[in-house]
Amino acid sequence: SEFLLTPRDVIVPYQPILNEATGTLDGSLFFTITPHFKVGLQGANLTNEVTKTRAIISDDLKTAPRGFYVSDRRYTLGLRWTFD
Repeated sequence: SEFLLTPRDVIVPYQPILNEATGTLDGSLFFTITPHFKVGLQGANLTNEVTKTRAIISDDLKTAPRGFYVSDRRYTLGLRWTFD
């Protein structure tokens, strides 16, 4: 859901900044090779969501676009080894 990112931005005129509602899809899949060894693939932000912020520009809480940020998709190959 939408939330207040900062009550006063660092850029003049120091307006409050809101982070718009957003969400990401992350996932992981691991395979057990032996009882002590696993191999897996993890993905973050699979839908490549854009984070959008808005500035409050008036006393009656009207807003204007402020920034758009993309974190990009990330994939990780993982190896897990456990010791007894």
